Amino acid sequence: MAGGTMEVAGDITLNRGMNGMPVDEYTEKPRPNLYNVIKKLREQKGKMLHRICIVSRFDEATFKGDYEKQFTEWTNKALASQDEKEIPLQQDETLEHGGLAVILGPWVVHLFEAEQTLMYRYLNKLQEAQKTKPSIYQGIWVLQYSEDVSVRAFTNWYCKNINTSAATREIKSQNEFERVQSIYSSMLEIGVSVKAAQQKGETSVIAQIKS
Repeated sequence: MAGGTMEVAGDITLNRGMNGMPVDEYTEKPRPNLYNVIKKLREQKGKMLHRICIVSRFDEATFKGDYEKQFTEWTNKALASQDEKEIPLQQDETLEHGGLAVILGPWVVHLFEAEQTLMYRYLNKLQEAQKTKPSIYQGIWVLQYSEDVSVRAFTNWYCKNINTSAATREIKSQNEFERVQSIYSSMLEIGVSVKAAQQKGETSVIAQIKS
């Protein structure tokens, strides 16, 4: 063809003589889609976590003894039990998690943060425990669930038994919505305080949780 040679790229015939530019300079480039843009932003921010806040009540006829010790053991076992349907982790790959379980008699207020795979694993184990007969749980209530949490409230996971007489939050006079907000915000406030106390050591962290 006069003025330049013809070149076929896929189903489109291109004129190599267009202003003397190579074909790859004037052909349309692939455009980034929204998914890739969001993925890139997430990678720049670091790992995104899921966060759940749960209130549960133990069945005192089934779950007896040291609640703090037993709940810690159950949680650690649940998190370590990889489901066969999960994508196997790469060598040296770990799944991040953190949170706080406050035990008040037979009641547990648990704020748990984890990467998606670990969160789903935990929730599956929690559901299994609830369905098992006899169950250690008398009831489980989800107060709040968030995805894509970029700022963690807790860098580690803690479980502490608190004497109910030492509990400082009075929520009996609040309506249901106010109670949920009060419990959730209180757990996040503890996380902020714990982060500050970590610089002073484990003893300061425990003291902060119990205060």
